[in-house]
Amino acid sequence: MQGTNFRKNIYLAIAMLIVFSPNIYYSIISQEIVSPSRKIAFIVFSIGLHLIPVVLFARRIKWFLSLFIPFAVLAPLDMFFIYLYKYPPTNSALRDVLETNTSEAAEFIKGFRVPAALTLVAVVVFAAVFIYCLKRMNRAVSTKGAAALSLVFIAVTLTTFFTQQHGDENKYVAKAEVFETRIGKSYPIGVITHLTRFYLERRQLVKHRMAVENFRYNPKRPQDMSEREIFILIIGEASRAGNYSINGYSRTTTPNLSATSNLISFPNVCAPATVTRMSLPVMLTGTSPADYSSAYEKPGVITFFKKAGFETHWISNQIEMGIYDKSVKSVFTEEADDVTVLNSAKGDVRDNNIKYDEQIIPPLKKFIAESKSNKLFFVLHTIGNHYRYDYRYPNEFDVFKPSMKGRDDIRINDAFVRDLKINSYDNSVLYVDRFISDVIKYIALLDVPAAIVFQADHGEDIFDDGGSLFGHGNKVVTKYVAHIPLIVWVSDAYMNSHPDKTAALSSNKDAKLGNGFLFHSLLDMADISYEDSDLTKSVFSGKLKLNARGIINPSFKVVDCDKLLD
Repeated sequence: MQGTNFRKNIYLAIAMLIVFSPNIYYSIISQEIVSPSRKIAFIVFSIGLHLIPVVLFARRIKWFLSLFIPFAVLAPLDMFFIYLYKYPPTNSALRDVLETNTSEAAEFIKGFRVPAALTLVAVVVFAAVFIYCLKRMNRAVSTKGAAALSLVFIAVTLTTFFTQQHGDENKYVAKAEVFETRIGKSYPIGVITHLTRFYLERRQLVKHRMAVENFRYNPKRPQDMSEREIFILIIGEASRAGNYSINGYSRTTTPNLSATSNLISFPNVCAPATVTRMSLPVMLTGTSPADYSSAYEKPGVITFFKKAGFETHWISNQIEMGIYDKSVKSVFTEEADDVTVLNSAKGDVRDNNIKYDEQIIPPLKKFIAESKSNKLFFVLHTIGNHYRYDYRYPNEFDVFKPSMKGRDDIRINDAFVRDLKINSYDNSVLYVDRFISDVIKYIALLDVPAAIVFQADHGEDIFDDGGSLFGHGNKVVTKYVAHIPLIVWVSDAYMNSHPDKTAALSSNKDAKLGNGFLFHSLLDMADISYEDSDLTKSVFSGKLKLNARGIINPSFKVVDCDKLLD
């Protein structure tokens, strides 16, 4: 009988091992957990955390573990994410999965064919083994044994709360912060907590719609603004300010912009967040990164333009969102009078049907030519420098070689071909330069008061400084993700009608820009004022003042941008 119970307990241990496997894998490859003692502490915490309910359900252990079947099946997917990013999924990552489309998913998975295939095999194996073990194990386990084991794990965990140090700061972190962080990383409870946050964010989106519907502000403009005016915001994607030759980069990546008159590049700008869906709310509402959640509780800049009498358009070359997406890219987009999405979820973005950003210009021209309004405001949302970089520009812009063009064998995490990726990235910047300059040339020909502001949502890591970070949205925030380009162009007619604002642009060129400046700058650019206008945050104002700058990482931690960029 004892031998039989032992074997059945082995089945229990194997089942629990399957559920806890992401925690073990994370502790092995994590970039954040370095020392062996901290790796052990994390595993101990994860197991102890999940043994607490085992004590309560010790007499119904098979029934209790049956609730874990979905998590046993999903464990390989969690490990696949950890393999890619070196940390467990956050609620932002879960949202990305739910809101992606087939085209983006196909492009992404093709870069990881073997790991993705192994993950699918592991899903089947984990499910089969877990269910087999569930059938063979005892219906109950020793309550005293489970309680004693759990208490040991909890005691070890509590001890680590008083010795855990935070990064390089040599300061003890609060027990609550450590506890919350470890829960968020522990599988499967971490998945449940992040899904809960995902649900709460859905509620925030409802608040945003209500804020737009119940617009309480009273934007005003000077009464003598009767002639035609055109204002444009171009949102860049994954753009590194350091790779723009107009900002001092050694390669000539912005020849057109560098030769354009009435144009100023601001070389010291901090991104509000490391991913688009977190950057846009801050950019479009003027919210401080530290107060990120409140961004959904107020209308965006488009609504202010509409209430001030402007016809508003959003033209996007970003991939259209999936069926679950009613978040940043759609909620703030929907404020516009007209929304034009040039890329749909149909097809594969790897094929020849990929739409480059130049496809934005024809509808822009069409709307301007056909509009009966004298006041126009456009937001042009580009695909910019998003990976894969070589898919973001036509062949004639493949100047820096060897590049990724024609190399479909290159995977997203292949650091050994960094030179090819940098060359392709610089080529994509060369194309962005052409696109922006083409928009400027067209607007300049109209000879009306006009201004164009280009700002990226975030930068990009490309295995810099010998590191292993690539892309954006990494938990570790670097200067390459934080440092973004800001370029402002004004027409001759605008310079003549707004000499003070034009002079302010030049005087503010080297300012350290960050929190909330874009929102207030856009309104000030168009002479829109309201009761909470803040000219101390406008690059068009002589009253601009410097303030603390922060950038949000996927875990909603605000990182000091001044420390990154200085």
